[in-house]
Amino acid sequence: MTAAALPSQDRPAPVSGAFLVRATMLAFALWLASAFAAFVLEGDVAIGERGVLGGDFLAFYAASLGVQAGDALAMYDIPAFEAQLRTIVDLPVYGLWWQYPPPVFTLITPLAYLPYPVAFILWIGGTLALFAGALRTTGLPTRFVLFGACSPLALIVINQGQIAFLTAALLVVAASCAKSRPVLAGICAGLLVIKPQLGVLLPVAYAAAGCWRAFGVATLTAMAAVLLSTLMFSFDVWAQFFDAVARLNADISGPRTVAPLAGMATPMATLMSWGAPAALARGLHILIAVGLAGFVGWVWRRRGVDDLAAAALCAASVLVTPYAYAYELIALAFPCVVLARHALAERWLVGEREALAVGWLAAMTYGFWAHAEGWPVAFAIAVAGFALIARRAAAR
Repeated sequence: MTAAALPSQDRPAPVSGAFLVRATMLAFALWLASAFAAFVLEGDVAIGERGVLGGDFLAFYAASLGVQAGDALAMYDIPAFEAQLRTIVDLPVYGLWWQYPPPVFTLITPLAYLPYPVAFILWIGGTLALFAGALRTTGLPTRFVLFGACSPLALIVINQGQIAFLTAALLVVAASCAKSRPVLAGICAGLLVIKPQLGVLLPVAYAAAGCWRAFGVATLTAMAAVLLSTLMFSFDVWAQFFDAVARLNADISGPRTVAPLAGMATPMATLMSWGAPAALARGLHILIAVGLAGFVGWVWRRRGVDDLAAAALCAASVLVTPYAYAYELIALAFPCVVLARHALAERWLVGEREALAVGWLAAMTYGFWAHAEGWPVAFAIAVAGFALIARRAAAR
């Protein structure tokens, strides 16, 4: 009897999409349950001697308290910001500065009116829901939305308490809806002023594909957000912000008090972790960024606005910025599910399944490599994600 004639019961059953969705949801739920149990057992904001519930969320919550007290400008001052942090929880070391642009103040103000644990849960739950909604807006089926929203990349964001769900949601909609819903895409692109380094490729893509309506709406939205924050907090707040950015750049190139290279996903940080001088690493990063911009412009010019072009833009955006930690990798969830959808509908290209599986495991083991300088796992995930989707986008 030939292999083709083997009875169906003797053949290995394929792994169904429904099984993978259930396994993903189960792993996600178990992680959340363990994190919640740790918080309940600890009974406080602090987790252990130096840890804190939500990680970087402590900075957002402290800044919201500063805004509530009328001291928004003081949040850019290191001693004043640390004093505000200390009103929430007393830790030996914080390793946090406030360097977000003024429009973020408007976003985080409501947090100050809630207890810290409640604010953290609503922050993560609300931004995760927005990210899932953004994936759904692209037309992805429910199982692919679940894969993206409940992936190990999402667990990194939750662990850090970061704003990355929201910024990734804005980026995904801005990239994928530029032709079909240009007003919505433009608004999302403009709102990326809250983290402008993630949106630097959007003008390139919009211009290449002729998405001028989305381009115009994005410009007006960004201007409105800047104007609103200026009216609320005065012109001085922008001077303080740019001083904070310069201070952060100096810290990355020098002592790395709050910006360690471990866990970063950028070419510049990787080169510096391997011993390259800061000036050389920055110069090479700029060359890589120019190459990525050229590739995105070529793909959008050639393909227009489709899911592969949008996915390539999202993947490239993580590598273009010189300052991005592992939590920004959530922007790769969209390219990964787009890749999987095309592979299942057409065929898997050589190495795609293996690379996705390795990346999935690497993200699941984030806690083991997050602080390992010289082992750029986050950068490797970002490069692999971009390479996979770029090959698909360029080949068709």
